Amino acid sequence: MNETDIINLLRRDNEFMEVARGINSQVPPDCSWCIFSGFVRNKVWDYIHGNTTPTRASDIDVALYMPGDNTMAINVKQKLEELYPTYSWDVSNFAYSHTENNDSPYVNLIDGLSKELETITSVGLTLRSDGSLVIIAPHDIGDLVKCIIRPTPIIYANPEKRQLIVDRISRKRLLEKWPKLQVII
Repeated sequence: MNETDIINLLRRDNEFMEVARGINSQVPPDCSWCIFSGFVRNKVWDYIHGNTTPTRASDIDVALYMPGDNTMAINVKQKLEELYPTYSWDVSNFAYSHTENNDSPYVNLIDGLSKELETITSVGLTLRSDGSLVIIAPHDIGDLVKCIIRPTPIIYANPEKRQLIVDRISRKRLLEKWPKLQVII
C-alpha cells in the first residue's frame, strides 16, 4: 500500500470525505489543516486487516496551523460539533499547542505533526480547494502501512513519554482490534 492507495481508499470512504469537506468549509482558506491520528489510522488498518465493520475512532483529531489566532481552534471545534454532533472532536491549533508538550514553538503544521507520540498518528490528510486529498506525513507512511507502532524521534528520546504509547496500546486494545500490529518501543 502506498500514498496513492491510501488516498484512493479514503476518497471512496463517504464518512471520511464528508468530514473532510465539513472541516474545509469551516477553516479560513489561508489556514493549514489536516485530519490525523485514529480517524486515519483506523481506516487504513481496517482495510489492511480485511475488517468489514469499521472501527470507530474515539474522536476525530484535526490539526490547524494559524498563527495570530489562538481562538480559531475553539471556534472551528464548536462549528464542527454543530454540524456533526455524533462525533467527538479534538481540534488543536499547532501554532500554540507546543506549550502543552513543553516544546519549542512549531514552525508549521508538519513540524507539529512530527512531534506526535507515534509515527502512525503523525500521518494526516487534508482536502485542497480543488477537491484533491493530500497526505502530510513527516515520518512517511511506512509504519502505518506496515502496521508498526513506533515512537516519533522526539518521543523515543523520552522514556516517560514512550510509556504513554504502551499505556495507550493497552487502553485502546489496539492489538486485539488489529492482530497484525507490531510494537517497536
